[in-house]
Amino acid sequence: MPTSSPAAHQRRLARRGRMEAPSMPAPAGSEMSGALRARIAIHNVGEFDQRLIRDWVGQATQAQQLSLGGAVATCMLPVIPRFIAEGDLELHGQIGEKQAPPRFTTIKLAGTNFDVPAEVQFFLEDRVTNERFVLQVEDYHDGDYRISVHGRSTTSKLDELREYANCHNPLRGQTFDLRGKVLNLDAAETRQVILTPEQSTAIDRHILGFATRFDQLKTRRARLSRGVLLEGVPGCGKSLLLRTLPHRLPGFSACLATPEQIARHGSLETLQQLIEMTAPCAVFLEEIDLFGSDRNLGGGPSMAELMQMMDGLRHIPGVLWIATTNRPETVEAALADRPGRFDRRIAFGPLDMETRTRLITELIKPQEIESEALQQFVQNSDGWTGAQVRELCETLRLLSDGEVFTSAELDEALADCDFYGLGTFGFRQG
Repeated sequence: MPTSSPAAHQRRLARRGRMEAPSMPAPAGSEMSGALRARIAIHNVGEFDQRLIRDWVGQATQAQQLSLGGAVATCMLPVIPRFIAEGDLELHGQIGEKQAPPRFTTIKLAGTNFDVPAEVQFFLEDRVTNERFVLQVEDYHDGDYRISVHGRSTTSKLDELREYANCHNPLRGQTFDLRGKVLNLDAAETRQVILTPEQSTAIDRHILGFATRFDQLKTRRARLSRGVLLEGVPGCGKSLLLRTLPHRLPGFSACLATPEQIARHGSLETLQQLIEMTAPCAVFLEEIDLFGSDRNLGGGPSMAELMQMMDGLRHIPGVLWIATTNRPETVEAALADRPGRFDRRIAFGPLDMETRTRLITELIKPQEIESEALQQFVQNSDGWTGAQVRELCETLRLLSDGEVFTSAELDEALADCDFYGLGTFGFRQG
């Protein structure tokens, strides 16, 4: 039976979450020759390199590993070169993995390029303690990574890297999804969100107010987490509101997640790690009623798991939960009606006359509408949602080449649309 190489054996053990302690004695002397450093820098991974690693870190080697999902890796990996350059660390050399030279990739986040280690072992020495250790990065599965630290005090080094990444990761202060993709939301959509006075007061107080007064709340020993549930029929502006809020939360990162994303791209554990690394962070959960629903995605996290995660993050200062639901009756009462998880519920529904008037006036821009036609529009749209009002405005633009819409044009647009209260709408057939 063929004997596997030490490198292969090490990788198998790593995948099991453990590492063998070295049995070889440490080399004599405390300094490496220039020739040996050169060999470290250029030599590919093999039996010699595995022995060299064990010799480098000494006889009493410990190992600690950290597995990173794709989005979490986006937080951690880009800061490693900076962590080495700015810390009390001396880089003696580096080698690659899998019989190849060290491999780096370049990613672009929020307009900045980052050199990200993909398959690299860094040979490092702490200038303060003179401790030698190896920092290893492995790309082991479809965008997932493993970081390993080999040395005598591995826990402290990994904790230092984590703390540094929490402060300097490129997702901090950005708006992103569960894949770690930075989202460039359209701030112009803000003008299309027309709220009732009651909705505006609640959002100003419990969402925007929490973010803008966060530092003050900390000094007053207030509870540093908040949850708001936006509920109502489809098309009433909940999702649109979500996409306008990140621009208005100074000092907060923003993570937009759906149950579908969680099922496809990670888990609640990934979301939890992202929150911990980017807090203060606003977490936007669309259609929270779908948690626990299959949706042909092989299942996903349940509401009970979501509640456990929310409770587990109470020690993180600055977590703002904002969720939407079209079916509030399906959301567990322990989640929706329990202060400490979701503290406020804000209702969205058909627009009243004043709100419809404001919304129509805003949506029709840069065109205008005759006063008589505007009055007719408002009267005929009683019981409509914001999405229905928006669609009639777009129909007017399709039917007219004028800059000022008339009552006759509005009649034609109304005849073209099939809106009846809150029922399903579409276009007339035939």
